[in-house]
Amino acid sequence: MMKISRIMKKHAAKAKFSFAGDTAPDFTSGVRVEFGRRSALVEGCRGVAEYDAESITLTGRPRVRVRGSGLELRSLGNGSAIIKGCIDGVDFKEAEKC
Repeated sequence: MMKISRIMKKHAAKAKFSFAGDTAPDFTSGVRVEFGRRSALVEGCRGVAEYDAESITLTGRPRVRVRGSGLELRSLGNGSAIIKGCIDGVDFKEAEKC
């Protein structure tokens, strides 16, 4: 598991993080993840690759996997998703080329 600082360095051009109450970072492409108290807003996603109560993987560049317990996909549309539950971590993975 990568620490947040390593994730930020590796995906700095593609992923932006903010926490509820922060001003939204400016981004033109990639994925933006905003954390709230028991939720996450993921912008820049295209769809759902995997879904269960412990892990939700969203397609996009990069793919985003939200890990935790009691996870629910509350909303998906217009390039964004809202995930509710106890969030333990977020992983990023570049899509494999065919």
